[in-house]
Amino acid sequence: MRVTGIICEYNPFHNGHKYHIEETRRICEADYIIGIMSGPFTQRGTPAITDKYSRAKMALLSGCDIVLELPVRFATSSAEGFAHGAVNILNATGITDGICFGTEAGILDDFRKVAEIIDTEPHLYKEILLSSLKNGLSYPTARSRALSGFLKTEHIPLSADISLPNNILAIEYIRACNHAGLNVHTVKRTDNGYHDLRLSDMESGMCSASALRNAVIQNAGSGNHISKNTAFHTIAFDNTIVSESSVSAFIPYNLYEYLSRPVSERHFSMQLYASIVSHMNSLPDYADISNDLAARIRKNITAFEDWAQFVSLLKTKQYTYTRIQRALSHCMLNIKNFMYETDKYKAPYIRVLGFRKSSSPLMKLLSQKAAAPVVTKPADVNSLNAVSDSYAKTLLSEDIYASELYEKTRSFTYEYNNQYNEFTHGMVIE
Repeated sequence: MRVTGIICEYNPFHNGHKYHIEETRRICEADYIIGIMSGPFTQRGTPAITDKYSRAKMALLSGCDIVLELPVRFATSSAEGFAHGAVNILNATGITDGICFGTEAGILDDFRKVAEIIDTEPHLYKEILLSSLKNGLSYPTARSRALSGFLKTEHIPLSADISLPNNILAIEYIRACNHAGLNVHTVKRTDNGYHDLRLSDMESGMCSASALRNAVIQNAGSGNHISKNTAFHTIAFDNTIVSESSVSAFIPYNLYEYLSRPVSERHFSMQLYASIVSHMNSLPDYADISNDLAARIRKNITAFEDWAQFVSLLKTKQYTYTRIQRALSHCMLNIKNFMYETDKYKAPYIRVLGFRKSSSPLMKLLSQKAAAPVVTKPADVNSLNAVSDSYAKTLLSEDIYASELYEKTRSFTYEYNNQYNEFTHGMVIE
């Protein structure tokens, strides 16, 4: 039996994700696919467009056999934390053979070369990296400069653009899998790229998650509802015009209903502001908030208007937008600096969000082989008792808080009553 993992956010799920699942099953000859997915908040440091249970259901309906939740601490981490946290949980299942991820070119050679340079830290690479950091560059920019300088000096050619977000993740996936002993595979991406905000290629039905997310949120803001016939007529956002584009062309046919009540970071502006003000004297205690960034936050807090505007106020050469958003999210979600630095990416538990009935044998095998407690819902006393160490309890409490904050904010925004909370919501079973 061959089981392949997919590390995902599905924010939201679209045709490109369905293609990735199908190609993963073909390329890896996988009998089963396990998706490990971000919960209510994502690697950009922002809330997911819709809740984790709806996104898990979308994944199960489109080919995943089991969906696990990536703890919010890892889900809102840098590329390294995101990749290593996810890979370690997949490895802890005891049943996963490898992972498959998307890359622009669909080849792994370049990423393997770069992963080796980062892990071995040759003298020249390290020298350029430290010098760049000392000059105030952000870590991603400094690392990119160090890699470019080393590759050029050593005459090592690369065909891939290693500065692209998905390619940065590919490098970290390889590093993590090398450490865990898992196989790596890749699928050539078919969309227009992470930063492309166009919803124009109706024929292929492929677009970036960013484009689809922006269109859905913009349309919800105009008072329209997502449905099978929803069309977007000349919507402008981020200086991009979307003309005569229908969401139905970019999402598998059976998933429309799961994109109702979309949220974005602007819906969490007041929660963010309240958390900053209440933690003003302890900001450096929170993950990704340095003393310098804490000082910038304090200096600018009186000018706070909303989430996006405040992030722009804090932006510098040293701090990228995503780094700032992650830092602010950590303050809002009460995610503090880790006290477990020696093994900060180890698998705390395996949280099952849902599974397909046809994968019941895999679920049984998971319960037998897992090297970490398998949690099906926090209300399960046996599962909670199994999570006995403080590391795992810390991460589980962070997950519960993030999910409750997300769902309450969403329900207040759309004025509806959610009959479930994080303790009573069961697994999604398809």
